[in-house]
Amino acid sequence: MRILITGADGQLGKSFLKNLKKSSIHVFSALNKREMDICNFENSFSVIKNFRPDIIINTAAYTQVDDAEDNEEKVFQINRDGVFNLSKICKEFDIPLIHFSTDYIFDGLKKDLYSEDDKPNPINKYGLSKLQGEEQIFKTIEKYLIIRISWVFSDFEGNFLSKILELSKLNTKIDVVSDQIGNPTSTDEVSKKIIEILPKINDNWGVYNLVQNPSVSWAEFAEKIINISFEKGFLKDKTIIKKVHSSQYKTKAKRPMNSRMSTIKICKTFNISIDSWESSLINIFSKNKNEI
Repeated sequence: MRILITGADGQLGKSFLKNLKKSSIHVFSALNKREMDICNFENSFSVIKNFRPDIIINTAAYTQVDDAEDNEEKVFQINRDGVFNLSKICKEFDIPLIHFSTDYIFDGLKKDLYSEDDKPNPINKYGLSKLQGEEQIFKTIEKYLIIRISWVFSDFEGNFLSKILELSKLNTKIDVVSDQIGNPTSTDEVSKKIIEILPKINDNWGVYNLVQNPSVSWAEFAEKIINISFEKGFLKDKTIIKKVHSSQYKTKAKRPMNSRMSTIKICKTFNISIDSWESSLINIFSKNKNEI
């Protein structure tokens, strides 16, 4: 299978690159924004026409949730208009598209797990831009997988894991929100599962949740990061995680209080099992002998 990956400089794109390199059955091209800008229709059209992929995996996205509140034009240009460009090109060449969305398309008011059929109602501009990106796909093509992921972390920079480790080296105590609940999810596990289901897609197109369990608060996730990193020798001292309410920790963008999502559909449809986020976290610290 010939696979084209966009957004190769991001943490999800890097994870796909790393795991596809281990595969001998796929030919792939992983391109960063300089090589293929999804916001530039002509550039994207030319690249896709020349490579002629069997499938496109779009990991390009604007993911800075708070910054999105002040950069509305840019976030919608990437997360909505760029996705529309890809959708139009995929339709032109009859190429299936795998695209990643987010738990932040929901308002967090549901008491139970969110399923793929629940009605979205984003409460910040990032979530709205991702929802409108989904809508571009719905109205343009039929062969797609929209994969909703959440609370993404990796051994690359610029995510909750790296931020907690950075803060822990400078502080003995860190304030972390304890009343927002969700599913931390590693980009490594996401990329592995998508690669696993590629031969199984057949006509099972649609929307799927792909997250890791168990559901926890940000504070509980931070505590686990501190404990494991201390045990593995990445931290000399254990930083204290002080649990605070969202009302005490002001951010530009509102976050849903409940981000928990069900993975029953994707596991049953493609006969896969998803590892826990704790096992992914342990793997990161076990494999990385240098500081993260």
